[in-house]
Amino acid sequence: MTRFLVFADVHLSDGPPEQREDSYYEDIMAKLRELQGVAHKIGATATLIAGDLFHRKNPRDVSHRMVREYGALLRDFGPVLAVPGNHDYRGSLEALERSPYGVLREWGVIEDLSMYEHGLWFTSGTRSVGITGAAYRPNEPRGMYLAPKLEQEGALHIHVCHGMLMPVTTSKPFEFTNLAEVEATHANITLCGHYHPGWKAQWRGDKLFYMCSAVARLAAHESDMSRKPSFAVLSVEYEEKWKARITEISLKTARPAEAVFAVEAMKKKKSREAELARFEQELTASTFEIASMDIRAAAREFASERNVDAAVLNEVLSLLEEAEA
Repeated sequence: MTRFLVFADVHLSDGPPEQREDSYYEDIMAKLRELQGVAHKIGATATLIAGDLFHRKNPRDVSHRMVREYGALLRDFGPVLAVPGNHDYRGSLEALERSPYGVLREWGVIEDLSMYEHGLWFTSGTRSVGITGAAYRPNEPRGMYLAPKLEQEGALHIHVCHGMLMPVTTSKPFEFTNLAEVEATHANITLCGHYHPGWKAQWRGDKLFYMCSAVARLAAHESDMSRKPSFAVLSVEYEEKWKARITEISLKTARPAEAVFAVEAMKKKKSREAELARFEQELTASTFEIASMDIRAAAREFASERNVDAAVLNEVLSLLEEAEA
């Protein structure tokens, strides 16, 4: 039996996203070290990362220290095969050469599947496994998911991509590609990243599709607050015909949502924003004769009468100052 370690959407960053605590970098690195241990434990033939290795698109926002530490860690996984996600480059795909993702590729830490037209090849017993991949492309072109036909007959074909590939639905509230639209792919197994909640592996005829759950949790919305970040092990073997199984496993190092999201700070921010909106509305609707007086003085008087928090008043005064500039 041949096993592949599969995960996506690492979103490693020096600094935390807005709604995360300052421990974000250490949290992600702890998950990566756990994944490294899993790769060794299962004897992974290769690790497949379905995009968004990094979080910040601008190379100037990524430290050399982080890229070095990331590279050193990934190098000890064994072979790492990846595709660029939408957070791994800025602008056109040509920018990959100047991106942190491109640095890892140049160092030989990762093999970029999108650069191999005919795939990378491995063996499973006496049979061959071909792995292709496609980089994220804006505007959801179906070609990202439609893997090319491999020349070797009888080989198992795995395709890795990054995009909003979704199960069949009746409406499109946002731009995505429907599974029904890509069933003509030549790949036996399609592994995708980008949609952070992920969805369970689905067979469509004799083809297997899987959307990886994100390793990272970026925002304190319901999908990230309630889910446990996970990875998957893809097991394949050949007995008269190919058999494949995807096993999802929760990351043990993923801390509770309440511990990693700046919940109290977000509550305070939300409360202040609500109070600010209320104050602005009341000030606008007030009966003050402010035509001939300083609007900022009026704001101070109005705040004093209603015991408005000083931080809210200061924010209003700053906005008034900007408006006068």
